[in-house]
Amino acid sequence: MFEILKENKNFRNFFLALNSSYIGDAIDDIAFGMLIYQITKSAFLTGLVVVIRIFFSFISIFTAALTDYWRKERVIVLSELGEFTSLLLFLIIYLFIIPPVWLIFIVVIINAGFGAFSTPAKSGLIGYILKDVEIVKARSLLFGGQNLSQIIGYTIAGLVITSLGYKTCIMIDSISFIIGIIFISKINCYNIPLKNKNRRFMREALKGINIIYKKRILILLILLSLIGNFAIAPVESMMTAYLGKYFGDINYFSLFMLFSTLSSFLGVVFISHFNKKFKNSILMMIGFGFGVVGIYSLLGKKLFLLILSAIFLGLSNVIVSTINAAMIQLNTPKEFLGRVFATFKFISLSISPLSILVVGGISSCFPLSSSFAILGILLLVSMVLSPFLSSGDKK
Repeated sequence: MFEILKENKNFRNFFLALNSSYIGDAIDDIAFGMLIYQITKSAFLTGLVVVIRIFFSFISIFTAALTDYWRKERVIVLSELGEFTSLLLFLIIYLFIIPPVWLIFIVVIINAGFGAFSTPAKSGLIGYILKDVEIVKARSLLFGGQNLSQIIGYTIAGLVITSLGYKTCIMIDSISFIIGIIFISKINCYNIPLKNKNRRFMREALKGINIIYKKRILILLILLSLIGNFAIAPVESMMTAYLGKYFGDINYFSLFMLFSTLSSFLGVVFISHFNKKFKNSILMMIGFGFGVVGIYSLLGKKLFLLILSAIFLGLSNVIVSTINAAMIQLNTPKEFLGRVFATFKFISLSISPLSILVVGGISSCFPLSSSFAILGILLLVSMVLSPFLSSGDKK
């Protein structure tokens, strides 16, 4: 499973750089979210950070038109250097005064802006450092590494904020960007098409959407992403409410997250073992099937079923996300990867708040378990649709 890290030097450096950034992002999410809430006591302003990030994920659809024709390593290095600089300047100010809220939001906006360049550049770069036969295993390792890095980041943020304060936490966050820059700088890619000055920006930006429109398999992947995220986002966001209502203790949430995270690593092993035995479309179907079992296990309202639900939802998450990303990459020309992935990311992010609002409204009139049952039907629909991906499937 880990052979690719030994054999592919470029992927190894990419893997280490990406996970360093994931740790920094997790620390950033906790530190700035808690800092804004501590200063303002406003849930609205705290939630506004998420809105800003969704907005810049939309902007990345257009910035990807630039990064797809630039040296991607340089874009990533310059973007992360920009994020490091903004955090460093913020930290210097924070050493002398409590930062005003407007300054915190400026830093969030600046870093989200740099992210609108680095994220599609990373999505594009991976297309030039992997062979087709390596994609599924590499994607599963990246997803498993992302989960582990987020756990590490959240743990570091919690421990450091509690013991040493926000300043130390932000300093560690900034260092993670430097580590990422070091590893990205070691990547060597020479076959990336460079920007043609005669290209029209808006036309190039919309080509990513045009690629999706012309390929039936990408349209179906978009549809499955919409249905899957619509079904899963409310379950994740309302889990504490569910545990408080049916178990009488929201502290079970940590137990749920523990088993969900551990099972995601089992998902990485599952994909590594079965990706040569089954087509990607069948693996996608299995992943959604695990999600169906996970959601309906919650309806039993028993502790062992809660643990079973966490295990199956964790497996579903890693399998569906990995195969989805692999199939996008396998069916998209390399020069369009940044734009296509940016489009998928925006759709995934934007549908989640909508589904949470819709299900939240339904749950105010009907039992939460009934809402989960409906969401399970949506995942069942996704499972039934998954085999239709086989027309553009590649093992």
